[in-house]
Amino acid sequence: MIASPIQRRTPLTDTAFSAAVPQLLAQIYRNRGITCETQLDLRLQNLLPAQDMKGIDQAVALLTQALQEQWRILIIGDYDADGATGCALAMLALHDMGYRNINYFIPNRFEQGYGFSKPIAQLAHQRRTDLIITVDNGITSIEGIQVAYDLGMRVLISDHHLPSTRLPSNAVIVNPNQPGCSFASKNLAGCAVVFYVVAALHTHLHNWFMQQQITPVSCSHYLDLVAIATIADMMPLDYNNRILVHHGLHRIRSGKTRPGILALLKIAKRQLAYLSADDLAFSVIPMLNAAGRLDDMSVGVECLLSTKEELAHEHALELHTYNTERRKIEHTMHEQAQHILNSMQLNDQRPYGICLYDAQWHQGVIGILAGRIKAIYHRPTIIFAGTENILQGSARSISGFHIQDALVNIDQRHRNLLLSYGGHAMAAGLTIRKENYAQFSAIFNAEVQRQVPLEDLSPTILSDGLLSSDLLSIPIAKALHENGPWGQHFIEPLFDGEFTLHAQHIMAERHLKLQVSSPDAIEKKMDAIVFQMDHNEWPDKSVRTVHIAYQLKMRRFQGMEHIVLIVKWIKKLTMA
Repeated sequence: MIASPIQRRTPLTDTAFSAAVPQLLAQIYRNRGITCETQLDLRLQNLLPAQDMKGIDQAVALLTQALQEQWRILIIGDYDADGATGCALAMLALHDMGYRNINYFIPNRFEQGYGFSKPIAQLAHQRRTDLIITVDNGITSIEGIQVAYDLGMRVLISDHHLPSTRLPSNAVIVNPNQPGCSFASKNLAGCAVVFYVVAALHTHLHNWFMQQQITPVSCSHYLDLVAIATIADMMPLDYNNRILVHHGLHRIRSGKTRPGILALLKIAKRQLAYLSADDLAFSVIPMLNAAGRLDDMSVGVECLLSTKEELAHEHALELHTYNTERRKIEHTMHEQAQHILNSMQLNDQRPYGICLYDAQWHQGVIGILAGRIKAIYHRPTIIFAGTENILQGSARSISGFHIQDALVNIDQRHRNLLLSYGGHAMAAGLTIRKENYAQFSAIFNAEVQRQVPLEDLSPTILSDGLLSSDLLSIPIAKALHENGPWGQHFIEPLFDGEFTLHAQHIMAERHLKLQVSSPDAIEKKMDAIVFQMDHNEWPDKSVRTVHIAYQLKMRRFQGMEHIVLIVKWIKKLTMA
């Protein structure tokens, strides 16, 4: 665990809440900047209107023509969880609305790389495609889009990535981040952009459905996929995204979700009733991503599309196998990365921005490794892989440092250093020449140093404060569970306090399970779990009291509900 100082949150607003909002929740909402109680109303009718999104009318017109003339449609997805869920959503929704000549293609990370390229345009042409729909990609695919147009195909780009200085021509574009788009939220996941497109189409085709005596599935049925994508891509949970994720989580918790998702949750041994965004982030999403990291994301899409439980379970088992292999690879890479970092004597000379490279590292796993190193050292991190002349990089950032903007700045100051790049505020991908690795590392470190004060590189844990022993209860845990969703920029409540330690042991070879109680209620013992604990320090039988920062959760065991503290930080206090 990171030995980080605890900082108590201070409310950002003086918002007054009605008596219907419990005092503890009201304080938590204030701590997250809620400015009015209406921001707690998560009904679907409060979603931002699709009409505010630039290009949505042209997209609906194009798709309507495709339906009327039964065009052959090819959906081009991406090899991560956002791309897979978005691809599945497009397939399901269009099929439910009467489209029949639809198929999909997910580029292979190692063969075609990211995005809609010229070879993929040629492949689509070979399949006699009339309309290409990109999902979670396309906004920077200028050459590929032009080739598709020249070959006589129409293109609808649905994407959420930040565009470059030039947009693709000869295509309909739906992307809240494109210039001139008035859609208020710029934080939609790629899958959520597709959701808005099909929802607008669904509304437009209302009369046609009646004429054809078709009763299409409500678009809200696809929100389980949108929730997974939003969590997977770590999109900020602004008001609009909270609505989307809230309803998606509700569908999953109630069991009204895809058989493939249920199969993945069963393999992960997650309890539906108590499912949280964190549960998806650490169970379903890694398994989905593992297919695209190691082999072919089509396995993930097929799992999401499966309608039969037996087939869904087979795909889920395959994804689980991929994820197990991914963990082994990641563990080895992490040990190697730590060796490199130790050799850099980080304790004395920590760089502002970390760049690491090893010729043996797996290209599909460098993003996870970047996230791990970033979390440990609280510094923007880029991990590179590649044995040829071109290195693939995966970047992860910290709050306050926009990694995509940083790459733009570097590209403008050092032309031709970056061969390609793209991404978001917190994550990005890039390619450089192997010979320029040392130069880029120095420039990236200088860019971080230019923007980020040294004190901002010291990780802190923001706590919502103390919970008295009477609040460490099942009703409070339920209230916290039901009044999310929690996630990026709307962080799950975290509390801290001193606890008496009664027992401790290693669980599943890598986690630490404690039995603790509040000093003012010694008899009220609770389980506290520290995931991925350093076994060199624990268990320590001499410890009598600890200071911990924790999330309050609820679990069912042997038919009974119990509270459990998920520990995010721990410090030894008194010893025997």
